[in-house]
Amino acid sequence: MAGKTDFRKPISCHLYPIRVTSYDNGAVEALNYHQWSICKPACHHGKALGVPLYRFLKAPLVRRYGQAWYDELVAEIEGRSK
Repeated sequence: MAGKTDFRKPISCHLYPIRVTSYDNGAVEALNYHQWSICKPACHHGKALGVPLYRFLKAPLVRRYGQAWYDELVAEIEGRSK
């Protein structure tokens, strides 16, 4: 991001702790949160700041699925919580 290299980490790493599982020869993807005890401090910090995982991972989600998909995700999640 600082312009020192043009390397971009693989999308699977960028999305972590979300794991992507493909079904029907890649036609359908399931996104699942991978819980790992080493990440507990980050989870507690995000909760204390009020930053849900989908907001924290906005950049990789947009990179993988696009802005329109992300906007629909936010509307779906936040619409249901009202």
